[in-house]
Amino acid sequence: MTFGNLLKLEVGKVFKNIYMYILLLLAMVFGSGIIISINLYNGPFDSKNVIGVYATLSLLFLIIICVKNVLIDFHYKTYYFYFTTAKKRIHYFFVRLIMNGIVAVLFAGGGAILLIINQIVNHQIFELENIFLLIAEYAIFTTFFTCIFLFVTLFYRNVINLLILFMAIYLILPSMFGILLRIPNLPAWVEKGIKIIPFYSVPTYVPTVDLSILQIVTVLLFILLMSFYIVYKIPKVDY
Repeated sequence: MTFGNLLKLEVGKVFKNIYMYILLLLAMVFGSGIIISINLYNGPFDSKNVIGVYATLSLLFLIIICVKNVLIDFHYKTYYFYFTTAKKRIHYFFVRLIMNGIVAVLFAGGGAILLIINQIVNHQIFELENIFLLIAEYAIFTTFFTCIFLFVTLFYRNVINLLILFMAIYLILPSMFGILLRIPNLPAWVEKGIKIIPFYSVPTYVPTVDLSILQIVTVLLFILLMSFYIVYKIPKVDY
């Protein structure tokens, strides 16, 4: 199967997944609650709060979809069909990145719709730049975690344990870094260092679209290094 055929097949699965649309709708309904609150009580929230509340569910659902797209072939052992040659294994990696990136854009689109609705209902103006940042940071979010998940599967492939580990990476690890940041008299250089660690910065700042330039550059470099390693390693792994 060529790269184009594999991409077409997997992207088709993305758009045909009814559960993805249900999750997207649930996240939008949840996010719309803050829009209603602003309208009823005349504040004090703004468009950033709308995106933040929406992200509470949307990013969690994105993680679930990313995990599913990574682990499903290991669960059903269908990866044997894709891993027949070194080239096809590399194709598989990039297709997974693109698949999850498309899902990220769809969920970012849900956030953009909420911003538009909020502007219409509550007259809170947002910049077009906010939409581009929302799409970019959601794409960074899914690319980062997809690379992490695929990296781990190079060494360990028990699906249930991986599911637990992946959710812990998203839900627990950032909280552990947050606890470190609350240590009294923490040196400034340590605090700055923790805040640019992708395992902390991505799940912490993407929900409010607040990644700094330094954090974005750090995450992109991390993704690039991870991608190089996966491309190098995946043809050599004995599955």
